[in-house]
Amino acid sequence: MLSLISPQVISIVVAATVLMGCLAGYNLFLHRQRRGHLGIRVAELAAEAEERGLYRGSVLFQLGARLDRTGWGKRMQQELSQADLPVRPSEYVAALMLLGVVTYYAVQMLFELGFLYNFVITIAAVMIIPRFFLRMRQGHYVASFNRQMSEVATLISNSLRAGLSIPQAFRVVADKMSRPAGVEFSTTDRELRIGVDVETAMQRMLARLPSEELRMMITTIAIQRLAGGNLAEALAVMSSAITARRKLMEEINTMTAEARYTGVLLVILPIITLALVNRMMPGSVARFLSHPIGWVIMIIYVIVQAVAFILVQKISDIKV
Repeated sequence: MLSLISPQVISIVVAATVLMGCLAGYNLFLHRQRRGHLGIRVAELAAEAEERGLYRGSVLFQLGARLDRTGWGKRMQQELSQADLPVRPSEYVAALMLLGVVTYYAVQMLFELGFLYNFVITIAAVMIIPRFFLRMRQGHYVASFNRQMSEVATLISNSLRAGLSIPQAFRVVADKMSRPAGVEFSTTDRELRIGVDVETAMQRMLARLPSEELRMMITTIAIQRLAGGNLAEALAVMSSAITARRKLMEEINTMTAEARYTGVLLVILPIITLALVNRMMPGSVARFLSHPIGWVIMIIYVIVQAVAFILVQKISDIKV
């Protein structure tokens, strides 16, 4: 039987067998090499997990975790989320402590006051500056969302015209839009997937994001769902209205920018001037505050500055 097979065929079969054996050996070598690298990576991940476990078992982490679970921690977490700050309440408290230390030594270096004065100024700064920063970040986050609302309404309108449902239209917005609209609608889409009804999910998004444009869109969707009508056409009209409103708001912000920055300068410039005077005449601020008349003047100054700042902000805050 073997004599009937030509030598060329035998040679081809032997060569193919040798080649397949070489390929199998090479694949086995690569498999062992990858398995070795995988074992090293697993060991590294295990070491990192052990280090994280030791860190999480520390007293400071336990105190921070307890603070995060309190009622204040939950409310603060919501405010931090509205300000688009990816930090925990315990980390926020640590930042406040660091701010207090820096403020104390800065006041001591600039004004050379006693411990009581430095402590009072530090407490006031820790209470006012972070709150102002959070409000500013929240306003910036809402403004960024409002700038995307026209495109969001258009996307939902086009999705409804294409035959999609409202939850599916929200999913399209979550996939197509960038932050912050994409993130907020992605959260709403996850809530809808786990069984939350549309009205509740939209109200939760409005609670996270106090936007007038979003409130208008949610009201439009709710009315159209109850009373019926062409929701896609209503959202298209609303998109045009939001675009016109945004252009008007941009013009108003441009016209009132000088007044808003003047209000900030009214607060900052006197403090800088007082620090420069104290550097040129060391101890002048301490001597000024050591007299009752100096305290009366300082209290009147603080009240006048606060009233001026509030009035300027109210005047420049024009509602559309």
